[in-house]
Amino acid sequence: MGWMGPVVDDQEHEGWVVPLFADGAHGAGTSSARGVLVARRLDDGPGNGDLVRLTYRDGCTAEGLWQNGTVLRGDGIVHAHTSGQVRLEVIEQAEQWRPDAAVVGWVAGCTCGWRGTPWTRVPPELVDPAARRLAVTGPWADLEAPTRTR
Repeated sequence: MGWMGPVVDDQEHEGWVVPLFADGAHGAGTSSARGVLVARRLDDGPGNGDLVRLTYRDGCTAEGLWQNGTVLRGDGIVHAHTSGQVRLEVIEQAEQWRPDAAVVGWVAGCTCGWRGTPWTRVPPELVDPAARRLAVTGPWADLEAPTRTR
């Protein structure tokens, strides 16, 4: 769920609540019974489970699944950092899901890259709206809750 904003300088703006994780990762804005989908940028490099293509100096290529710095192929293992490749390309990212309980805060975000001021997830006894501390005891925020805990 999100919201549409105005078109500014020929760019549409679409916003959503971005879940935040302790390691700095952001949620993609999608959640399900599996938890929260983690957003990744292609320029972050490969992640475990991504389908990648290595291109070598002679133009040959090798494709496989990235796992801890190694490409796993059906015919064996290619060690990515010692095989002389000149290009590493992510063909398809693997989905990474985290449990709702792993969310440590939220921030408003926009497709243009803008992020607002984050809210921190805290236990009910530490709620302080002025300090942007929000209590969420279950897996989701209760937007019908009294103001002091919302």
